[in-house]
Amino acid sequence: MARSSRNISRASPFDSKISNNSKGGQDDKSAHSIIDPKIYAPVIAEEGIIVEAWISIDALLLLGCLHCGGFDSQKAQVFHRVIAPELGDMVMLSDKDLRKSMMFMITAATILEEMTRELIAHPHQGVDYDDYKEKIAKYRPTLEGILEDFEDSVFGVFYNRRNRETFIEMLAHEGWKYFQVKNLNELFALMFKRYGIDTAYEAAKLKKEEDQENAADQEPEAKPKALNVLKEETKKVKDSSISVSAQKDT
Repeated sequence: MARSSRNISRASPFDSKISNNSKGGQDDKSAHSIIDPKIYAPVIAEEGIIVEAWISIDALLLLGCLHCGGFDSQKAQVFHRVIAPELGDMVMLSDKDLRKSMMFMITAATILEEMTRELIAHPHQGVDYDDYKEKIAKYRPTLEGILEDFEDSVFGVFYNRRNRETFIEMLAHEGWKYFQVKNLNELFALMFKRYGIDTAYEAAKLKKEEDQENAADQEPEAKPKALNVLKEETKKVKDSSISVSAQKDT
């Protein structure tokens, strides 16, 4: 995978003067955080219409890292601002925002990209969010493999932290793998050959589907409504006849 040449325009969202809205407080960070579950769980009404769905500022910035032009060094700075809006001096390997931001970029460039193309081709079908979640679970080993590659590339084998300058420098050097949809898809394909799918999850899913099919086969067939009505009428006539006979006997 060769690094592609890209020119940055004056209107680039990766301008070094980009403002940072968060001041490092918990409220500010949570307001813009990609971690918020609403980014993955839009509220859908009974009619199938999305009544509440939004995407965070952080998510838009990360999508920009994948789709917009710009130098990898500038994208690395934007990525750092997403995971560390307080601009701390150290970036920890165990940082949850780091992991979830990378996972978002990976799934956005692969699984979500596939779903977007399907939606464009067949807009009347809508989006199957359950299918999106199932694919993430199915390809979990491959996704974890890409995360491991990212950690080894940026932090190295023997380090669990990097200072801010070194982190941005290492990420900019390796950014050609992570900051383009095409290259990230190629990395996904390579990791898939090595790690494959979650066989335990896939086996459990198949077993659940088989159990549902077996349960459906064992359910008694529903009687036609007309037969049920006829049965009720017959029962009423029979009960009435019994009552008349009893009265005659008395």
